[in-house]
Amino acid sequence: MRKGVSPIVAVVLLIAIAVVAAVGLYFWAGGLATSQNTPETPIAISAVPVGVGADELKLLLANLGDTAIPAGTTFYTSNGAEANLSTTLPAGQQAMLTFHGGTTSSGTVDFGDSNQVAVYSAGSGSSIVHISTDGANVTLPHKVTDCAPAKINCNQPSIMQDMAGTYWIALHNESGQDIMAISSANLSAWNGPYAVFTEYDADRPSMIQGSNGEYYVAFNNYTAGNILGVQSSDPAAGFVSWPNTVIASANPSLIEDGGQRLWIASGGWSPAANNSTDWGVTWNDALQFSTSRFWLDGGWPSMSHLKGDYYCAKWGYGPSWNGISLEKNWGGGGDGPGYKVGSTKIEIHPSLLINQKGEWVVAYDYGGNIHTIGTKDFSTWDGPYLVTSSGTARDPSIMQDSNGKYIIAYTDSGPGADEIYVASSTSWRIWA
Repeated sequence: MRKGVSPIVAVVLLIAIAVVAAVGLYFWAGGLATSQNTPETPIAISAVPVGVGADELKLLLANLGDTAIPAGTTFYTSNGAEANLSTTLPAGQQAMLTFHGGTTSSGTVDFGDSNQVAVYSAGSGSSIVHISTDGANVTLPHKVTDCAPAKINCNQPSIMQDMAGTYWIALHNESGQDIMAISSANLSAWNGPYAVFTEYDADRPSMIQGSNGEYYVAFNNYTAGNILGVQSSDPAAGFVSWPNTVIASANPSLIEDGGQRLWIASGGWSPAANNSTDWGVTWNDALQFSTSRFWLDGGWPSMSHLKGDYYCAKWGYGPSWNGISLEKNWGGGGDGPGYKVGSTKIEIHPSLLINQKGEWVVAYDYGGNIHTIGTKDFSTWDGPYLVTSSGTARDPSIMQDSNGKYIIAYTDSGPGADEIYVASSTSWRIWA
C-alpha cells in the first residue's frame, strides 16, 4: 500500500512556500520601484547665436515643446556661462538670452575644437542643443537697395535662386511704375538694377527660372487691367514679352510644376490658376481653388506645387476674422488650416514655400512686421515666429536655397522711402 504525505507536513510545506514567495515578491517589487523612476520630460529647445562679443554671447532661444518654460529657468553653456529666463517662455515662442563669461579677450567665444557650444537647462532630463558659432546661421536683416537718397520707392520683391546659384530679386520701382531686377552671389553685394518691363504701369512681379534655363517674370499691367509676362535667357541683357499673353486678373504668383508647365495663380478672395504648356505662349482657362472658406474679401494668392498637388496661400477677411487660408487643388479639393492674425481688416501678403522637408511655410506681414508660420500635416499651424521688429515692414517673399537656407526679401519704409531688405536663417522658426 502506498503512503502519502501526512496532512500536517503538507500544511507546513504550503506555509513555507507562501512565506518564501511573499518575501521574494517584496524584494522584487521594492527593487522595481527604486529602479523605475519616472524620467524628467526634456525641454525641447533650439538656439542660434545673434551676437558674439567680448565676454558676451547672445542667443535667440525657441521653445519647441508643448508647454511653457517657467520664468527663472537657468540655462548653461558647456564653457561655463549661464543665463536666467526673465519671463515665462510659452510654447512656440522665442526669447533672447545673454550669457556672460566663457569668452576670450578678442571677443570670440571659445567653443573648443568643434566650434560648438552645448546649451541646456538644469536637470538631467533637459535637452542639449549644439549650435554653430560661425555666424552663418542667422543673417541680420539688411538693406539691398538704395532708393531713399533719390526718393524712389522700391517695393514688392520676388526672390529666387537660379541654377548657377545666383540670387535674383524682381521688384517694383514706384517712381517709374516699372519692374526692375537685381542680382547677388552672396546676398550681400548686389548688381543692377536691370530693366525688366518699362512700357506700362506695372507692379507685383513674380520671378522664376524655368527648367529650360529661361527666366520668367509675371506682373500686373495696370494700364490694361490684366497680367502680362516677360522672359529672358540673361536678365542683365533685357527681357522680351510673352506673345499673346493676357490673363484678366491681378496679383500673379508664378511657378513651374514637375511637368514643365507654367502656372499663374491670381485673383481676389477666390483665386484661380491658369497654366501654360508652351512656356507662356498660350494659357489655358483658369482652374479655381476652393471657395468653401469664410472669406468675404482678400487676395494676394501665393502658389506652390508638391508631388502632383497644387497649393495656394491667400489672405482673406470675414466677420471678425482676418487671416491666412491654405488651399489644395481645385474646386474644393482640400481646405488646409486657416490662421487668424487679427479681427481688423488689414492687408496681409502671404508668401508660400514648400520646403525641402515637405513642410508648408508661409511668410506674411501684419502690424508692420514680417512673421512665419508652418504646418507639417496640412492641419495645424506652428507659430507665428517674428522675423522683423521695425514696425514698417511688408511684402515678404520667402525661398529656400540650394544649401537649405531660408531667405526672406521684404519691403521696409523705415528709411524714409521704400527699400528692399533681406534676412536669412537656417531655421524658418528662428530669425534675428
